[in-house]
Amino acid sequence: MVADIVTERLVLRHLSIAMLEATGQGDRRKLESLLGVEVSDAWFEEADLAAWRRDDLLGDPGYAPWSLRAICMAGGGMVGHAGFHEQPAAGVAEMGYLVFPDHRRQGIAGEAIGGLMAWARKEAAIRRFVLSVAPGNAASIAIAGRLGFRHDGGHEDPVDGWEDIYVLDLPARA
Repeated sequence: MVADIVTERLVLRHLSIAMLEATGQGDRRKLESLLGVEVSDAWFEEADLAAWRRDDLLGDPGYAPWSLRAICMAGGGMVGHAGFHEQPAAGVAEMGYLVFPDHRRQGIAGEAIGGLMAWARKEAAIRRFVLSVAPGNAASIAIAGRLGFRHDGGHEDPVDGWEDIYVLDLPARA
C-alpha cells in the first residue's frame, strides 16, 4: 500500500489500479469505497488519464508511489489530482496536477505541489522539479512563480500541444 501524503489541509491519496479501473467503468460507488472519500463528477471526465496511469502501473509497479494521487480535503472529498509523470531520473521529477473548477482559487494546487515536493525530497535525491504549463494558463503560471519555479523554454506535447516548461532547482540534500 502506498502511504498518503498529508499537508495542512490536504490528503494526497494514491489512486490504485483498482481505483483507476473503477473510474474507467464509471463505478462511483466502488471508487468511493476504495478511496474512502466522495468523488466529484469532474474526476470521471479524466477517464483517459485514469486509463493511461493504470497502464503505467501495470507496466511498472515500482511507479506506484510516484503515480497519480487524488487530492482530497482533510475530512472531505476529492477536489483534484496530482502526481509525477514518471519515476524520477537523474534527480529530476516532473509533476502534474488539476484542481476541479469548484475548488480553484483556494491555494489547493500550490499546497498539493508543495506536499509532493516535500515527499519527493525525502524519498529520493531530487534536485530539479519540472512543471509543464499551457501558455494561457495564468493561474498555473502564477502558482509556479509563487513556488519559485522559473521559465525554462517549452516543448510540443503530442497530447496537450505547446507547453511552457518551469523548473525549480534545489541544492543537493546533505
